[in-house]
Amino acid sequence: RQALRRIAGALASAAPPPYPPSVPCTVLWGAADEVSPPPGQPLSGLRIIENTGHLPHIEAVPTVMEAFRNLQDSATGAS
Repeated sequence: RQALRRIAGALASAAPPPYPPSVPCTVLWGAADEVSPPPGQPLSGLRIIENTGHLPHIEAVPTVMEAFRNLQDSATGAS
């Protein structure tokens, strides 16, 4: 428990991470997500997946894999 208290204390006093992130990122969000609806404002790297709910990695595997490949290609400079 003491370790968790130390971690919580460090997080409480830490500066927030930079936004937008300084590394390439992709945020995949199901358009039909009823647990956490998609944000109303644009976010860097946000990709809304149509006909998908809260579990895009299960409901839209080909789309998620394509997004990972695109992110990897952009991070490594591949085309």
